Amino acid sequence: MTSNQSTQSFRMAAVSSSSHRFTSLSHGGLTGAVPSSVLAVEQFVAERAGDAQRLVDTLEEASQERHLRRRARSWRPFGLVRCRVSKARTRKVKQRTLPRYTSDEDFDKIPVATRMAAEQKGPGDAPKVRVRKHWRRPALLLRAHAWAAPPVASTMPRYLETHVWHAKRAHMENLWGHRLASKNCALGTRALYRAMSQHCCAHDRSYVQLVELFGPESLLVDVLDQCGLDRKLLLAREVRAGSRRMRCLMKACDAERRLIGPTCFLWSPGAVVQRCQAKDLAKHDELEELPFVVDVRGENMDTGELASRLPDTKTDDVEMISGECVDAAPLRTGMKLWLWFHPAALPEAVASLNWAAEQTRGRNESEFLQVSQQATPCYFELIGPKALEVLGRALPPEACRSSPAATLWQEIVVAARGQRLALPPGSVLTLEVEESRLTSSSTGKMSEQPRSTTRVGKKDWLARWPVEAAMSSRIWVDEPAEDGYVPVMLIFRPGGKMADVGAGVDVLSATGVHRKLWLRSHFAGARAVGVHDRHQLLADSGLPEFPFDFPETQAGERQAQLEGSESLRRWTRRPPKKRVNFGVLGMAAPHLPDWGSLPALFDPSGRPSICRGSQFQLLTQPRFFYSQPGLLPVALFALGRGVPTGRCHLYRPSKEEAKLVTLPGRATRAQGHLVTVSCPAPVTETPTLEEPLHRNQKLGRLRRQPEAAKVETIRSLIGFVTSGGFSYRHGRGAGVGAVVAQILGEIAHEQTGDWDHASWLWLWARRTTSLQYFPVLVQCLPDDQGYG
Repeated sequence: MTSNQSTQSFRMAAVSSSSHRFTSLSHGGLTGAVPSSVLAVEQFVAERAGDAQRLVDTLEEASQERHLRRRARSWRPFGLVRCRVSKARTRKVKQRTLPRYTSDEDFDKIPVATRMAAEQKGPGDAPKVRVRKHWRRPALLLRAHAWAAPPVASTMPRYLETHVWHAKRAHMENLWGHRLASKNCALGTRALYRAMSQHCCAHDRSYVQLVELFGPESLLVDVLDQCGLDRKLLLAREVRAGSRRMRCLMKACDAERRLIGPTCFLWSPGAVVQRCQAKDLAKHDELEELPFVVDVRGENMDTGELASRLPDTKTDDVEMISGECVDAAPLRTGMKLWLWFHPAALPEAVASLNWAAEQTRGRNESEFLQVSQQATPCYFELIGPKALEVLGRALPPEACRSSPAATLWQEIVVAARGQRLALPPGSVLTLEVEESRLTSSSTGKMSEQPRSTTRVGKKDWLARWPVEAAMSSRIWVDEPAEDGYVPVMLIFRPGGKMADVGAGVDVLSATGVHRKLWLRSHFAGARAVGVHDRHQLLADSGLPEFPFDFPETQAGERQAQLEGSESLRRWTRRPPKKRVNFGVLGMAAPHLPDWGSLPALFDPSGRPSICRGSQFQLLTQPRFFYSQPGLLPVALFALGRGVPTGRCHLYRPSKEEAKLVTLPGRATRAQGHLVTVSCPAPVTETPTLEEPLHRNQKLGRLRRQPEAAKVETIRSLIGFVTSGGFSYRHGRGAGVGAVVAQILGEIAHEQTGDWDHASWLWLWARRTTSLQYFPVLVQCLPDDQGYG
C-alpha cells in the first residue's frame, strides 16, 4: 500500500468517526446521521426543556447552602428593574429581623445604622430591617456617625457633613475620632502647590471642636488667664468687641504649665441672655440674677433691658413672653466666648478649663462659669490668592440681607476681583443670607475677570476694621431659620508670618447650610484638599502644624507614637533580607524620635521641653533663648539637593567645619522694626560628609556577642525633624524640627561670633536610610506661626 492510499483510508476513518460523534435525534430519528447545516431553534429548545427543568430543581435543592446559592445564581439576584415583569415589581422587599440578643452588651454590637433603619409595625412585632443597600444609605450613615449620636456610637468615628462628597473623591482615614479625607485623588504634589499658590483650595475643618464659655466677663478673663492666655490680649478693644479672632497657645493649669496646644478664641459682640443648665442651677439655687454686664458700647444694662433689645424669638435657650420667663428656671446674663481646639487636645483642654473654673468659683461664690461643647457652627477654610474671589461667587452679595455688613461684603467682593486683597488679620464679618439662593449651584466657572478700577488702598476698612461688621448674629444662639435667612460668619485669615501661606477666609455656618456652601465653593473653582494635603502645604513653607510638630504636648506624643508604630509595622512586614539594618547605618531612632537621647532637660513624662517665644523676643533676646535647658523649634531649608523628611536626624558640625558654608545676612532694622531676612537661595556646591559603616552591628556579630556595642556617630546628635519634604515653593527641601537650645547657642557663637542678632545657622542632616550627611539652614521659629 502506497502512502497516498494510506492517507485516504485515514481520512475516511476520521469522517466515519466524526459522523458518529455528531448525531441528532430530531432529524427523522436517524442515529449516526450527519447533522444538517441549519438548526431549528424551536425544536432544539423543546428538546432541552426537560434538562433545564432538572437543572432548576437541582439549584432549588442546593439553595440551602449559601456559597452554592451565590455561586449558582447571579451577583444581581433581583435583576434589572427595567427587565422585570409587572408581577415581580409588586414583590415585597426582602426583610430580616434583628438578631436575638441576651444582654445589653450583645445589643450594643449591632450597628447603629441597622437599628436606625429598623421598621416596627406594632408593639408586639419584631423590628424589621431591609437589605444592606437600604440601611447603608447616606442619610442613615450620617445619623449613625453624627457627633450628637447615642452613647453607643461614641466609639465609632464621627462623619462630617461633607463625608459623602469626600468619600467619592479622596482617600478616607480614621483620625482623632473622625472619618476624614486624607488625600485628594485628583491632586498630585505639584498640582496641590499650584492650586494653593495660584488658585484656591478648600478644606473642611469641622472636625475642630468648639467649646463655649458662658458667664461674667471678669470670670471668663480670670479662667483664661490661668490657662496661659494673655489678659491684655483678651481685653483688647477690637478683640473684646467681637470683631477680631485671635490665636494663642493654651497651657495646663498646674505647676509644670505644660503646653496643651494652640487655640483660637472669639468674643460674642454683646451680652447674651441664656437659660442655665439644670446641673448649674442645682449648685446655685440661692442665686437670682448675675451682676450687671457691660456691652460693647459701654452701657450698663440689666436683664430686662437687655432682653427687650434682643429679637423676639422662641428657642430652647431663650424664650421670653412679655418680658417674663416661661420656664421656672431663671435666665442668666453674661458673655459668650468661643474656643476652637484640635480634637487631639480637646479632653485635656476641657479638663483644664473646668479645673480653672472650679478654682475661680471658690474665690467668688456668687458667680459661676458654664463650659459646654458645641456641635455647631461647622466651618471650612478657603486657602489661596483667589479665596475671596471664589467666595464672592459662592456667596453673592445680592443674596445677603441689607445691612452695613452686607454693604461692606459687596465692597470686598468688588475690590478682590483680579487682584490679591489682604484684609486685617482675624477680622470678622457676619451676614444674613437667603437660604433659597444657596440651593442653586450656578456659580459660574473659574474665569479670568477684569481688574477692578477701584482704588482699594483708600478704603478705611483696610486700615481699621469697622465694629459694625461683627454685629450680633443669630449664629451665637443657634436659632432656626424661620424667615428664610440663615446666619453666616466670615473670618479672614492673613496666613503665616514667615511665609504668605494659608491666607484666605474661614466660613462658619449651621449644619444644613454648611454642605450647600461647600458645594457652591466647589462649583466656583475651589480645589478640595485633605488632612495630609494641608499638612504638606504647611511643611512646604516651613510652618508647624498641631499635633505633628508639637512633641512636647500629649497630643503630639500620641501622634508620634502612632506614626512610629506604623513605620515599625512596615519595617517588620518586609522579608528579613529586605529590611534596613539601622544599626549598621548608625541610626539612633529610625522609627520614633528619641528625645531622651539628646543632652537636654525633659519632664518626668518623657516628653521634651520646648521653649516657644514670640518673634519679637527671638529677635531682641536671642541670648535668653539660647540659654534655655530645653529645645528650640526651628525651620529648616536644605542648601543643596538633600531633602529633610520626617524623623530625619540633625547633627552638630565641628569647629573646623564652621566656615565651610557662607551664611546669609543678618537681621536688619528698618523703620524702627526688626525685619528678618528671607530664606537664602540654594547652593549648587555644598560640603559632603559620609558616615562609615558600623560593622560591629551586623546581625551575625550581634548573635555571637553577649552584649551589643554602643553606636557612636562621627557627629553628635542634637535634634530631629518632625515634618518635612521637598518644597515646590522654595525649590528645595524644607521642614520643621527641634534642636537643643544650649548647643544651638554654641553653634551660633562659633559660626557668627555674635548672639545679639538672629541669623541663619547651618547643621548636618541625615535621613534614616542613608549614610550621606547634607547641610541645612535653620532658624528659630516663634510660637505665633501657622493659622487656624
